[in-house]
Amino acid sequence: MQTIRWGIIGCGNVTEVKSGPGFQKAEHSQLVAVMRRDGRKARDYAERHGVPRWYDDASRLIRDPEVDAVYVATPPSTHADYAIQAARAGKPVYVEKPMARTADECRQMIAACREAGVPSSWPTIAAPCHASCRSGSCCSRRPSARCGS
Repeated sequence: MQTIRWGIIGCGNVTEVKSGPGFQKAEHSQLVAVMRRDGRKARDYAERHGVPRWYDDASRLIRDPEVDAVYVATPPSTHADYAIQAARAGKPVYVEKPMARTADECRQMIAACREAGVPSSWPTIAAPCHASCRSGSCCSRRPSARCGS
């Protein structure tokens, strides 16, 4: 089986003890790059976790040919932008919860991955979905779901 080389966008607290070490410990998985807007903090994270490359620009991490897949662990306000960029670059994307700020952003992210033909992984329950479910305009994949209640 091929090893998946991960890049993390947003190497903050959530990645310190949970996902960052998880990418290093999982079989057939390797964390090869991290990004944080503050370059000093990105470099510090990379050095402490044995990650070979760090960036202070998400687009550079996404374009890195040594990164096979992208994990987005930033605040929700940037999830859609980074997920769509990764998909358009042909890279599978895994997004921290909540998936996005709105149901429309969620749909855009799903469409970008489908159009690019890349796998994606979203949180099982997306918080913005709940408001749409109350009006009956969401949960098309699980019409029997009782979210929003």
